[in-house]
Amino acid sequence: MTYPELPPEIWRKILRWYMADQENNIMFIRDVNRLFYDVAMDHRFERLDLRDLSAGGAFELQHVRDPWLTKRLKWICLSTSTLAQILTEECYRSEHLLPSALQNHRDETTHIIAPSSTVDSMLEAPLIECLLDVLAGARNLRKIVVEVRSPPRADFRCIAFPRAFLHAALARLACGAFAGATTTLALRVDYELLAVLLDELALVQMPSLTDLAVVAEPRVKERVEPIGPVKGQAFFENLGRVPLESLRVFTKEKAVIASDISSILDHDVILPSVRRLDIATTFDNPKMIKSLRANYPSLRVLILHIIAPDSGAGLPLSVLDLPNLLDLRLSVKAAFDAPAFSAFWHGHLNAPRLTYLTVSGALAERMGPSRLRAAAPQVCACFAGGAVRQLEIHVGMLERALLDALAAAFPGLRRLHIRATRILDMARFEEEMGRCCYPGWDIRELKVEVTAPPFDLGNVDARVLAVIKSALPRASGSS
Repeated sequence: MTYPELPPEIWRKILRWYMADQENNIMFIRDVNRLFYDVAMDHRFERLDLRDLSAGGAFELQHVRDPWLTKRLKWICLSTSTLAQILTEECYRSEHLLPSALQNHRDETTHIIAPSSTVDSMLEAPLIECLLDVLAGARNLRKIVVEVRSPPRADFRCIAFPRAFLHAALARLACGAFAGATTTLALRVDYELLAVLLDELALVQMPSLTDLAVVAEPRVKERVEPIGPVKGQAFFENLGRVPLESLRVFTKEKAVIASDISSILDHDVILPSVRRLDIATTFDNPKMIKSLRANYPSLRVLILHIIAPDSGAGLPLSVLDLPNLLDLRLSVKAAFDAPAFSAFWHGHLNAPRLTYLTVSGALAERMGPSRLRAAAPQVCACFAGGAVRQLEIHVGMLERALLDALAAAFPGLRRLHIRATRILDMARFEEEMGRCCYPGWDIRELKVEVTAPPFDLGNVDARVLAVIKSALPRASGSS
């Protein structure tokens, strides 16, 4: 078929294969015809990353200001620290910002220059005005990434990013031409600014939002001080008005931050369309954990990162009550002692429809061989009430005791992926597995990885896989 006989939608699908080839430059096809020109320009200007506005980045922003290019934006990334840097530069170049900056002394508490300029004056800074023009013209924007960062405390030259300006920027995002088209909003926020951000987000309306991520992080190499419980009631009341399907509220391995994340999730707002929830928590807030079932009635996928609370006292995993859950991805980042470990894994998880399960960190190498042998049956038994068909488990050491526990707890398993850190005694493992058989275990796909194998044993993954398969009459798999 010649070009006129194919609809533009078909040509766009065909050209996606060309764009997927990283060695090709999509801009080379611009001269073919008008459709190919538009496809090339859409691909070239679909992303705008403003996290590092060097001289080239500023030029790029000015270039994209053209409405003919702005309408092609699908993804944009902003950073408040970058905007603060722009304001600093504009402050000392601009006639209307310079006097206010000179009249303000350095704040000895924050070590940051904080001019008393009004928000309106800041919005008149040329590059900021250019950015707002770009946002106003981005009618097809689908994804927005915003990094809400505080400037380094040691940088005396940097203007503090005022809350009023953050409010104005989020208001522009919410009322822009693209607000009704945006489906994904990802926010990375300094822990100290978490409460401020949530207060501002409670006022932002994005009626098409389906995917929201809020990631709180501490400042690099700075001590984390508790900011106290962060209430998320108004934030979630706003989310209840949008068709949100995926929610992520996450932090890294800091118990003090995870505790406040748990307080954010402590609300009584029902989010009926959320099917995927990704949260980090210290798992010590009974109200929040028990409300997961009521607040997320359509929840199918739960990605749960459990960080050991500073108090060392958490709740048992069986507190979760999710009868409609299909997929659980559990990551335990906790140094539980023996009593706390037994208490955490006590009982059975109520998730009868659970089909896909991933467990990491529960059987860590630091526990030692003897404790691992005793802990494996308890961890596996916690999920025995489900209908698990696919399991991925990360363990510190691979031994027969683990296989015995898995076979007892998951008789209906069809796909098994074991990722072990090491295997202490290969000869002993082969001998023990040679004396056992799991005839009722109908595993169809088996994958085994040993990440730190002994150097003198060759392809350990293949050997371990062959040994395990010999005890599984109907298993097939790859290393």
